[in-house]
Amino acid sequence: MRRLSRTLLTCAALVAAFAAFAATSAAEQAQAPKQSAGSFWVEVKRAELRDNWGRVWELLHPGQRRFIPRQLFVNCMKRTRNYRPRTIRASAVSNGRVTVPGVSKKKVTVKIVTLKIDYGLRAPSQTLTGTAVAVKGRWYWVSKAASRTAFVRLNFCG
Repeated sequence: MRRLSRTLLTCAALVAAFAAFAATSAAEQAQAPKQSAGSFWVEVKRAELRDNWGRVWELLHPGQRRFIPRQLFVNCMKRTRNYRPRTIRASAVSNGRVTVPGVSKKKVTVKIVTLKIDYGLRAPSQTLTGTAVAVKGRWYWVSKAASRTAFVRLNFCG
């Protein structure tokens, strides 16, 4: 009888653990972005190259937008000169774990995206790497700045 009780308790614990896992997986899947991380980064780069700095700021991680105000970001970045590329494409996407500067010391799962940008004869081609973080079913990019002051210093503005 005692052995049967232990077996039943073990089975009940396993069923409960599986149910919790299934619920978590379903919740995570519901929160997964519909857009690929690669196409997200192409969108970010296109907005940047069109000098649409307000849109680039909107795509910045929400935690970092708290200490990098939109007006500061736009005023700082609009001094950047950009050439219009012939093509922008995501050439590689890999998984990673990073901390989001200024937001948390805890590592989060991210997608690391490599972009190839071809300017034709106007400028040398570029290969850039960006980090995409999923937050509530949407991708956001991550700045290296951990504070407003760090953002100003990194971008030589202020």
